[in-house]
Amino acid sequence: MKRALTGPDISQLVSGWQTLVGSRVDQFGRPDLNKVVLKLRSREDGTVRLLIDLSGWAYLTKNTISTESNQGVFVQKVRKLVKKSRIESIEQINGDRILSISFIRKEVKVTLFFELFHKGNIVLCSDNKILTVMRKQKFRHRSLEAGLPYQPPPSIDPGTVDFEIFRDKLTNSKRGLGAALTIDCNVGGDISTLICKNLGIHNEGKASEANSKEIYDELKRTLSDIIDPTIFVDENGERFTVSAFNLGMDIGSRFTTLDEAIEDYISKFESVEKVVKNSDQVRIDHQTKAI
Repeated sequence: MKRALTGPDISQLVSGWQTLVGSRVDQFGRPDLNKVVLKLRSREDGTVRLLIDLSGWAYLTKNTISTESNQGVFVQKVRKLVKKSRIESIEQINGDRILSISFIRKEVKVTLFFELFHKGNIVLCSDNKILTVMRKQKFRHRSLEAGLPYQPPPSIDPGTVDFEIFRDKLTNSKRGLGAALTIDCNVGGDISTLICKNLGIHNEGKASEANSKEIYDELKRTLSDIIDPTIFVDENGERFTVSAFNLGMDIGSRFTTLDEAIEDYISKFESVEKVVKNSDQVRIDHQTKAI
């Protein structure tokens, strides 16, 4: 069962969100530990809310969602800079699960980067310099903390990548073929599974031995096979995934927009939330175990 959006999913969402450029930001809130909401006033759609769940989901809705927050320092800093601003651009970074939304108010421009992987994070930047982060993090290739330039993780965009780069990424992977496509080539589990099925190849085979050109051509074909946003079901009729790509599965229900499909899909299952504990709670848990 699908538990998070993929890079290609986010590409489809961002394409549909371009009508939000120019919208006024009425409010920014963090109603839950891993969820934030942008309340927007759009010329075309009126008042809408963009919900971003850092555990891997995002969608635009007309339904009322609270923008109440814990009034933490991070929320206060973001509100100070984006409230009453207008959206200047909405982009996806490197075909990855990263949203970039830029805001402008009185010639002051800031950008929020939403990272929808790992524990999830939000980075507030000006001129690509980090002003503040929701969570300070350090990885092998980069660090996320105030004062540093923002660097996204190394990634390729499966929608635009040249064959030579794709081939090198795939064949140099140490993972099995399915995992290499999903993670290293950034296509996500839905499309990775479909490619292996359509080509009749085992998803646990060695990526280094795969026919890269055949896989690349099938990837391009799959990404161009766009349908009405759909919730697909498994052989038992249970909801299995949601996508705007033709995954060749049984159809449960269709929707006008991908946002509507995602909102309906995630409302019907109990998500396995990524619990992010603060340092005090970790200490308490350790003490409890010791007792």
